[in-house]
Formats: sequence, C-alpha cells, structure tokens
Amino acid sequence: MDETARTYELEEQIAVPFSGYVSSAQRVGDSNSMLVASGQAETFTECDRYGLPIATYEMEAEKYIYRVYKYEL
Repeated sequence: MDETARTYELEEQIAVPFSGYVSSAQRVGDSNSMLVASGQAETFTECDRYGLPIATYEMEAEKYIYRVYKYEL
C-alpha cells in the first residue's frame, strides 16, 4: 500500500468463507502463515505460506467472530 499515492496492489490471494464485515487477517510470526477470520461465517483458518489450510475452526455463537489473534507463548 502506498499511502502517499493512495494506491494498493494485491500481493497474494487466499480463498476463505465469505464475510461482508467483521473479518480479520494476521501474518503469523516469521512462518509466513496467515490466520484469517471470516466473522459472519463463524470460522477462522490458519493457512500455510502457499495458502493451503493448516486448520479451520468453527464457533457456535449468537453473533459473529470479530477478530482472531495468534500469540506465541
């Protein structure tokens, strides 16, 4: 993203369940994996550096998943 020019460029693309809002994505540490939350779909997935799912989790909720983080302990 170039904030001065107000432009951006797609670097990579990962297929995840659709969620029109309340979603998030996080690059995890130095592993180049991604943690992606699809809020309205009530799922979150960690994908490897090639975009392949490592694990997918579903949450039963009355609302939706707002944001998901992965912390190193």
